[in-house]
Amino acid sequence: MAEIGPLQLQPRFVEAIWGGRRLAAELGKLLPPDAQIGESWEIFGANPIGNGPFQGLSLDEASRRAAAEILGSRVLARQDPAEGFPLLVKFIDASHALSVQVHPDDSFARENEAGSRGKTEAWYILQAPSDATLVYGLREGLETSHIAASIARGALEHDLIYLPVRPGDAVFVPAGTVHAIGAGILLYEVQQRSEITYRLYDWGRVGSDGRPRELHVDKALAVLRFPQPPARPTPPLDLARDSGRVTYLAACRYFALVALEGVLDDVCDGSTFAALSVVAGRARLHWSGGNQDLPLGSSIVLPSSLGGYRLDVSPGGRVLRATVPDLQKDIVAPLTAAGYSLSEIARLGNLTSE
Repeated sequence: MAEIGPLQLQPRFVEAIWGGRRLAAELGKLLPPDAQIGESWEIFGANPIGNGPFQGLSLDEASRRAAAEILGSRVLARQDPAEGFPLLVKFIDASHALSVQVHPDDSFARENEAGSRGKTEAWYILQAPSDATLVYGLREGLETSHIAASIARGALEHDLIYLPVRPGDAVFVPAGTVHAIGAGILLYEVQQRSEITYRLYDWGRVGSDGRPRELHVDKALAVLRFPQPPARPTPPLDLARDSGRVTYLAACRYFALVALEGVLDDVCDGSTFAALSVVAGRARLHWSGGNQDLPLGSSIVLPSSLGGYRLDVSPGGRVLRATVPDLQKDIVAPLTAAGYSLSEIARLGNLTSE
């Protein structure tokens, strides 16, 4: 097999009644004309590959044919190659508020959604108005019966917690958390590869057909987590390295999200892929087989077998990197060595293996 270099994917654009056109204006996306685009699925198993030996195949198909070389040993210890690429990376343009949602965990999804994965996710705020908020969680002390009654009378907004956010904030959203992206927010999202969303409440909004959009109240109430997680951004934990900086933003068994700045040397050592997205400025990627410019808004998959690489991020630029981590080796050990406490590190997400 020919050497597998970085994989460029064709993004999938998703129309939404709450979407807009900022993915073109702010991130350079070539959107279809006259469409309200809510999401750009940057890295997704069904996306076609545009370069290299797997050109024209989907990322899933390439991952099945060269599982160890693309996904890595750590990923394959947790899933069958037939399950495809395990993460989904998106840009989201919430020109209007999204519905209030909750996602299932792996156990509920396996039993009730034809063996699907659950959905834990994390957000990184790219742009937001000064008064921007996210819905994150419920007021303390509420029970399922109260929430159901609030939904029935169209008053759930009084039971929600609204979290103020600003550009640069990261928010970890485990399965079972009530959440919604507020109006005016442009963000990056990494999540488990799952398309399951249980819509709990939609602000009285109607769809393009003039009818209220479907809710999934019974399933949503069944997967609610009590108590809800604290409503707060994760702490950005910085490490100086080489001639650059690594900022840890979120971590759980499914993914670790870090921000990269400056000039950094790293390696894909065969254990996991790395999914890169340029969210400010631009970058240049160097590896043994060549080099490549990464403009603002671009995303790329570094296969697990790539080996050593260098990332040169422009001054003021920032690249987000998502991987499948060994939580102790990749998160806890380097951060404790840098002087961070276990309580600070724990606020990045869920650092248990299950």
